[in-house]
Amino acid sequence: MDILKNKTDSIKYAGFLERLAARIIDNIICTGIWIILTATLILIALTLEASSSGRFGISYLTIFIIPFIVIRTYFVVLHVWSGQTIGKKIMHIKLVKTDMSKVTLGTALIREVAELISIIFYYIGYLWIIIDKKKQGWHDKLAKTYVIKVDEKSGRD
Repeated sequence: MDILKNKTDSIKYAGFLERLAARIIDNIICTGIWIILTATLILIALTLEASSSGRFGISYLTIFIIPFIVIRTYFVVLHVWSGQTIGKKIMHIKLVKTDMSKVTLGTALIREVAELISIIFYYIGYLWIIIDKKKQGWHDKLAKTYVIKVDEKSGRD
């Protein structure tokens, strides 16, 4: 336990503003993905509706759900793959487990669901980063993760 404590004492945790900037970058990317997917699904739905005499196979709920799942997958896959979304990479920050190991699929999924909790309660879970000693939001605490600063040149923590 002391080894972990000594190891975590030297960690540079990413602060609220760095994380916010990374999220804004990711949200810009995700908005583009959302628009393209939604427009494509609407065009498919309208084409199917116009070419058939009855209801088509794509509901309006599906038009919302598919882009939502793709966007959430963006975060899960990139966090598992490298610990960094595009926004995190640009901001030189990285997601790791609290034992400094690489994020697993299970951890990334727990964190994504936990982010919804942070959002539902008026973003208090995100604002918690400002006052927390280790700069963890509620979603980080629930998933047992940190967002840390990485060396700009090597990308290493």
